Amino acid sequence: MRKHVRFNMEEIKCIMYQIFDGLRYLHDMNVFHRDIKDGNILVTKDGVVKICDFGLARFFMKEDGSIPYSDNKITMCYRPPEILLGYCNYDSKIDIWSAGCILLNLLKQNIFIQGDDRKTVFESILELFGSRTAFCILSI
Repeated sequence: MRKHVRFNMEEIKCIMYQIFDGLRYLHDMNVFHRDIKDGNILVTKDGVVKICDFGLARFFMKEDGSIPYSDNKITMCYRPPEILLGYCNYDSKIDIWSAGCILLNLLKQNIFIQGDDRKTVFESILELFGSRTAFCILSI
């Protein structure tokens, strides 16, 4: 998506519906993308959304998080908190978090979660969404 294009609310809804529908299809095929971000979403002049750049995509066998994967594949400000904390047994839900980041970016007209390293991005998430209890963090 072009960074300086402003979408109205109906366009944002349409774009996000298509992103989530595309992710549903990928996940049904046992594929997670692992780098969902604004730059990997194309929108045609007719409003058709295309998910692109499958260079980091992987097939998964189980959706239970029992297989470790690399924790450094997702673009930094689109990484979910558990990956920022070094958790490697993730599943396709990481793509959903990243799509949520795209939604926030579309609504705010800029990159919503900021940072160039794990610590800064994690602090940005805590600032935006609040901190969690020790029990919650330990259960991640």
